[in-house]
Amino acid sequence: MLMRCLSLVSCQKECSNFIRVLQPYNSTHLYICGTGAFHPICAYLEMGKRAEDNIFRLEMSHFENGRGKSPYDPKMLSASIMLDGELYSGTSADFMGRDFAIFRTLGEHHPIRTEQHDSRWLNDPRFVGVNLIPESDNPEDDKIFLFFKENAMDGEHTGKATIARIGQLCKNDLGGHRSLVNKWTTFLKARLTCSVPGLNGIDTHFDELQDVFLMSSKDPKNPVIYAVFTTSSNIFKGSAVCMYNMADIRRVFLGPYAHRDGPTYQWVPFQGRVPYPRPGTCPSKTFGGFDSTKDLPDDVITFARGHPAMFNPVHPIGGRPIVVRTDVDYQFSQLVVDKVEAEDGQYDVMFIGTDLGTVLKVVRVR
Repeated sequence: MLMRCLSLVSCQKECSNFIRVLQPYNSTHLYICGTGAFHPICAYLEMGKRAEDNIFRLEMSHFENGRGKSPYDPKMLSASIMLDGELYSGTSADFMGRDFAIFRTLGEHHPIRTEQHDSRWLNDPRFVGVNLIPESDNPEDDKIFLFFKENAMDGEHTGKATIARIGQLCKNDLGGHRSLVNKWTTFLKARLTCSVPGLNGIDTHFDELQDVFLMSSKDPKNPVIYAVFTTSSNIFKGSAVCMYNMADIRRVFLGPYAHRDGPTYQWVPFQGRVPYPRPGTCPSKTFGGFDSTKDLPDDVITFARGHPAMFNPVHPIGGRPIVVRTDVDYQFSQLVVDKVEAEDGQYDVMFIGTDLGTVLKVVRVR
């Protein structure tokens, strides 16, 4: 594999095994995947149940193909989460980095992915984060939310613009029966905006999504989402942090779907009849009464295939960023948030990493 990689790539450093997946598998093991010199590979790492067990052992007899779990190219952004023994990954699935998909692998179900080679679903995405957020008290309604950036869809933006996205799909999605077989049937995506309103009516957009942090609340269905953005422009460099709540996100996913009648038409809100159950709804007793996505009517699957994007964007809390930095020699890159008790109340303290390797400590004052 190493010699093959060296003969195909120009940078020798890329022919190493860059770890891209590191997820808890069970009480004693981690699941680990790497680029494997452009030949992704996965394995199980035994850690023991307790720190004092002092175990750190790779299961040498159990290596697995990492395609659909880890990217081939270490420069490609990917994200993953392990839930109930199943791995959800947003990654590239081929050597050339042209087939991007959201996968579910491992576990007892057949592997499942997004529709292939359809820019309406994914358009050269770079994945940033994956999280489980419950939709109701019924686990059948649980949804996976993905945060990524991608090229704008044809006709969505003038020029080749980058757009930040939030995507959702149902954890219990098994794909379709006759159409979208072994493909997600509940995938939807929406634009995630973070912009500063301008005096001349022209907003300054921060579209390069860099990192996401979910701040848990008393209600697990409604975490607060912090997101780090930078500008796409090489002329004007800036960074911002925006906050989002789940009520606004769910409102967008329950709103109009994006639709256009042909490649020369503009995207407009879909005005026709939306089939039942509404595409994007999880099969459960809570909302639809269907036991499986394989039982969904054909018109639901057909609609879902052609309308994966929502028309309305998700706007941040307050309509603008809570932190903005411009005219500095660094850009924001990562973020974690902690709740801190003070004499006068509770505060969210942000620790913001930069591309210079420094960390900023920022307190959000309500």
